[in-house]
Amino acid sequence: MRSLAALLGITLLAMGCQRSAVKKPVWLNPAAVVAVPGALLHFNGSAADWQACLYSFTQPIQLNVRSGASGFTVSLAGVGGVLEGPAQLCLTAGEQSFYFPVELRNSKSAAITPRDYRSPKTVNPDSSLQQQRITHAVDSYRNLIPSEKDAGFFGEQEVNLSPRSATYRAIPNESLTAYYVQPGSCTDIPIEARYRRDVDSYQVTVGPLVDRYQNQVADGTLVNFMYEGSGETYRMEATVLNGFSTVMIPAEHRSRYRLKAAIQNAVSKTITLQP
Repeated sequence: MRSLAALLGITLLAMGCQRSAVKKPVWLNPAAVVAVPGALLHFNGSAADWQACLYSFTQPIQLNVRSGASGFTVSLAGVGGVLEGPAQLCLTAGEQSFYFPVELRNSKSAAITPRDYRSPKTVNPDSSLQQQRITHAVDSYRNLIPSEKDAGFFGEQEVNLSPRSATYRAIPNESLTAYYVQPGSCTDIPIEARYRRDVDSYQVTVGPLVDRYQNQVADGTLVNFMYEGSGETYRMEATVLNGFSTVMIPAEHRSRYRLKAAIQNAVSKTITLQP
């Protein structure tokens, strides 16, 4: 008798579970593409307490559910815009969930921002003034926008830059798009000197120092001053600032020297230092 009662109880419990099962709602206005915002999705289903959520590949989006006489309506009115693409509409009642595959699209256009990437970011006329440029555009919801000019989402081209050293911006108001043309190597070293009686020294100046495109060579460029006299050879070093470099060479009892300056492979003419 006890076994029979237990079996009867299990049977009744199973029948109760079957009665409480919720059937999958019927989507009355099905669409492969769901436009956001403004879409109203109508379903015919039981009077259960339904909840709705959109699962995209970024994050879940909770939706509004409004019950009616024979079903309910899911509203996306509170969603401003989405990252477009495939998603799953999930309808949940209690512990049961039903999924409907959809494609999300924005019904309103958003602000479009161009993107411009350059490689390399820094060029030098001693080597190459060519860059690779890749462009695309995104809206405020991070969707890629197709380009009418490039017939696709991305544009790619080789760019020949101006030889003038400066900081440039691919997009004028965005500092992150900056790229740089550096000055090249010095091609000529003008040199002059004068004796300064007040300090008994020769003041030697080189400059203006420019590359082959007349850009001032970079500040901090090292200049070697080499001079000889009385059977001895001497060397001094100085750096460039604003296209010039200057050293003071002690005359040492008004000694006479022969001097030249060098920057890498560029060498000045040889001059004579004498009071």
